Amino acid sequence: MKIKRKIISKLKEADVFLDRKLVNVSLPGFRGKSVYQVGKFFMNGLFEEDLNLRASSLAFNFFIAIFPLIIFLFTLIPYIPVDNLDILITEFIQKFLPANAFDFVNETIQDIITNQNAGLLSFGFIAALYFSSNGFASMLAAFDSGLESKMQRNWFDIRAKSVILLFLVISLLITTILLSITFNYGFRFVDDQVSFNDTLTPILLNIIEFTLTVSLVYFIFSSLYFFGSNKGAQWRFFSAGSTVATILSIVSTWGFGIYVENFNSYNKLYGSVGTLLVLMILIYVNCFVVLIGFELNRSIDKAS
Repeated sequence: MKIKRKIISKLKEADVFLDRKLVNVSLPGFRGKSVYQVGKFFMNGLFEEDLNLRASSLAFNFFIAIFPLIIFLFTLIPYIPVDNLDILITEFIQKFLPANAFDFVNETIQDIITNQNAGLLSFGFIAALYFSSNGFASMLAAFDSGLESKMQRNWFDIRAKSVILLFLVISLLITTILLSITFNYGFRFVDDQVSFNDTLTPILLNIIEFTLTVSLVYFIFSSLYFFGSNKGAQWRFFSAGSTVATILSIVSTWGFGIYVENFNSYNKLYGSVGTLLVLMILIYVNCFVVLIGFELNRSIDKAS
């Protein structure tokens, strides 16, 4: 009992110390609220609202939605006036996935491309749209958890917003690819006129590509939080949560990719099922990141 009292006493002292030190300290995107105020709400959100359980549920729904999303996206491609868009999107997806996970996804992509079916534009297309938006629908439901029942949205509102978010993310993806092509052509043209150093050219191209990728991820998170948040808790489009989520997503995806390529033994233990586990874990990590960014935004809103 004495040890427990000492621990509680030390925690209270630490709380008072942090309150004094951080009460007047704010960060960009915190809307003038102190780090201490936001931090208290944020830590409560992380540990009291079971983020792990919500992220697991969200990851499962996004995993189930992957293949309908691929069908939906690559069915639309022939109707978008961009040459070789299917190849460009496939190459773009490859940058985000470990090699074995990409091989698994790529098999489905190639099967859809080589077996295009007009029927997909009728019932199959509508079904693909519905199931591919399920991931976003479950994300919106996760955003609503913890709110009072009167603040939670109905099924139709969630479904409509999930479809809007689906089209928005696809539009951002295609726009980023088109910008990448434009910048590459523009850079090549300038390179022909100015003649950059052979070593410098690929470095500059990689910087441009990385900047566009980060911008895409940032805009996706910003869109999810801005359009996906409940109407009673609207936030700025560019928020602290989207900044933190972007950094965490890029770092965790990059780090997980290195681990999978060099240290993992999933395939040795589970065979081909190991690829599914890798993909599932990657989705789970990013779902966890989505919820962390959302909780930060909600904590800033509560502190206000």
